[in-house]
Amino acid sequence: MHAPRSRVLPAVCLFLLAACSSTPPREGAVSLTVAYSGFRPRCLRVSAVDAAGQGAPAHSTDVAGKGEATGGEVKLAVFRDPSWGSTLQLRVEAFEREGCVGTAVARTDGQAAVVEGQVTQLTLALSARDADGDGYVEAASGGSDCRDDAANVSPDGTERCDGVDNNCDGQRDEGFSVGQLCTTAAGCQSAWACAADGTRSCTETQGQWRPDTDGDGFGSSTAPGKTACLQPAGYVANALDCNDGNNKVNPNAAERCDGVDNNCDGAKDEGFNVGAACTSAVVNGKSCAGARACLADGTAACNAATPVMLYPDADGDGQGSSRAAAEPRCANETAGWVANNTDCDDGDATVKKQTTGELCDGKDNTCDGVVDEGFNLGASCNVGGQPCAGKLACNAAKTGTQCVGTAKVPAYPDDDRDTRGKAGVAAVNECLGPDFVTSNDDCDDGDPFVKPGAPELCDHKDNNCNGSVDEQLACRADTDPWQRESAGGTTAQWYSVSLFGNGGVAVAGQGSQVLLRVPGASSFGPTAQSCVGEWQGVWADASSGKLFLGGELRLGVYNIAQGTCNSGSWGQSSSYSRGIFGIPKTGGQDVYAVGEVRPVPTGQNALPGRSVVWDGAENGNNATTKDHTFPLYDVHGTARSNLLAVGGTPGTKGRIYQFDTVNNFFAPVGNGTDQGDQLLRAVWALHPKLAYAVGDANTVMRFDGASTVQVAGPLASASEGDLVALVAFGRNALYAVAYTPASGATPQQSRVFQFDGSTWRQVGAPLSGVRLRDLAGTSPENLWVVGEDGWIAHWP
Repeated sequence: MHAPRSRVLPAVCLFLLAACSSTPPREGAVSLTVAYSGFRPRCLRVSAVDAAGQGAPAHSTDVAGKGEATGGEVKLAVFRDPSWGSTLQLRVEAFEREGCVGTAVARTDGQAAVVEGQVTQLTLALSARDADGDGYVEAASGGSDCRDDAANVSPDGTERCDGVDNNCDGQRDEGFSVGQLCTTAAGCQSAWACAADGTRSCTETQGQWRPDTDGDGFGSSTAPGKTACLQPAGYVANALDCNDGNNKVNPNAAERCDGVDNNCDGAKDEGFNVGAACTSAVVNGKSCAGARACLADGTAACNAATPVMLYPDADGDGQGSSRAAAEPRCANETAGWVANNTDCDDGDATVKKQTTGELCDGKDNTCDGVVDEGFNLGASCNVGGQPCAGKLACNAAKTGTQCVGTAKVPAYPDDDRDTRGKAGVAAVNECLGPDFVTSNDDCDDGDPFVKPGAPELCDHKDNNCNGSVDEQLACRADTDPWQRESAGGTTAQWYSVSLFGNGGVAVAGQGSQVLLRVPGASSFGPTAQSCVGEWQGVWADASSGKLFLGGELRLGVYNIAQGTCNSGSWGQSSSYSRGIFGIPKTGGQDVYAVGEVRPVPTGQNALPGRSVVWDGAENGNNATTKDHTFPLYDVHGTARSNLLAVGGTPGTKGRIYQFDTVNNFFAPVGNGTDQGDQLLRAVWALHPKLAYAVGDANTVMRFDGASTVQVAGPLASASEGDLVALVAFGRNALYAVAYTPASGATPQQSRVFQFDGSTWRQVGAPLSGVRLRDLAGTSPENLWVVGEDGWIAHWP
């Protein structure tokens, strides 16, 4: 039950939003009680503002304190500004002086909800120490009373000649000339001194002359004095110097924080609050405790160390968790916390960032992103007496491998190699491996992004095999435009794009232009050092952190971490590279570039092709070449065993070349027979039994490792255009770029198509007036295209 309005509305109404009245306002109000103990403030400042920071700025009002010297309370009514929300943030500050002048000696905050037609009760409490009841809070608590045990000593006190700083201005007996020479009534010299009634007197006393050894005008308080009517040389008429061997210590000296009574008032380091509790600066919402202490320069400061941002090291291996956020920690809280966050598994001390120490245990012991590297797990091996090839597996000691054989079991085909077998087919007795598994619940065995439990993607497919397509996703329409990047301007001629790491993109083209978006970045930028060359191909290798470039008469390597580029002819004086690709390996990579030889050699009628096999050395060493009958345009594979190159002659036949791992060169498939009726311009190999190639006149070829079969292309007819680039994720997950040249008034255009194993559909709106040159992707939701006139774009 709410109290009557006459009880909650005080004589003081806050913020002048409404006059004080006897009835509650319709919008509601807060009845605020400000209670204070240990002191009585002369002035209280009450302020209010919207708790969420909305609307008008804070309103405030000043009111006088009431009650006894030891405490009391004041009541106010607080009304909500019309621009504020229903929750108010309130603050009360207490001051020693009228008009709320000076620094607040106490402060408190609170929140209250304003309910329409009701009065909300809120009490905010303040506390401070005024032991002598003179209205001033002790200096140690942030007030201005230098002696809180004497009511006659305060900033309002009258200075007396009594050796006390009565008015708390930092000086004693100012205006009384204590210790200065004076002449007594008898005509003798003496010094002004304080009398018992708080005035000064000039009286000659026995032994009044004290030695002033340090010459600071003050005599020793401990050395014997002399009695004489006139001042002896080297003596003064006072005994106020508590250290006559140091002229920087005397009653007129400024007190320093150094453990010394510098001003001879009987106290050391007064005013510096030495030993008082204090806190450091706030870092991410945390401060550390400490105490005020003297500094070398004679001042004082809080000795609390600033919190340090550290990461948890739960397994005690000296490396913090890479998955945890840094937290502020004080010096006494650092056990189990470290400054780095390089541990990819903070629950296992055998796993941390290190150059050696990889075990065969299914863990990434060196935190390099690769599990069990160097052990070649899963590789085929021979086990006597077993119908199926064995596989290398970790040994019991976790230091190496052993060959484990298996027998044939009922299994299902896994064409897309996503570890889930094809649904709706009968089991066959087969050796388990990349092509056969024990499950049979994959609703599309030609797409690795489709299987039970897979995340749903915007690709017009039922990725998780639950019977619904793109459910609960806000997918872009097929007619929406591609998202174009502004990097590089609108005149650059881009020929190749390569993706690497988690979000890294490299783009290369004519005029020595190479753009880079490193993993984790949101925008492109030029390479730190220009890579000189007319580049037709780029391959980005995340494991080495390098870009490998192929182009006209040159090869190049850009080191991302060092920001350096090396390029040169490197034995490629007549090589025009069209495509480049690499296979990472332990300690480096193998790089393959394909293209053509220019000019046409003497005695030949057409440009021959050329392939380059290279270890990626930044000086081009160890790059070997082999010439071929037809020009080559692209190269791709997942291993040396399924590395393919494609090419041919425009308007005649296409050719596919397979890498010969024994002789280390590309050999034509089918002993040099034609593969289709058109030149092939791009290839994508998924595994030794599946690859796709596309080319002129709407040509799509599928290769099973031994022979090719032609697949219907996305265009209505062969004359409509050429297919110039592709990305393949599986037998039923293929993306291709189609280019149609200009014809009469109809401008050139490029389109991207998706193949689901039976039909093609267009991805994004057609790019009219645009000639795309290359396509790259890591999933249906991360596709990139590049081309002429500065085109760099992504989907979705």
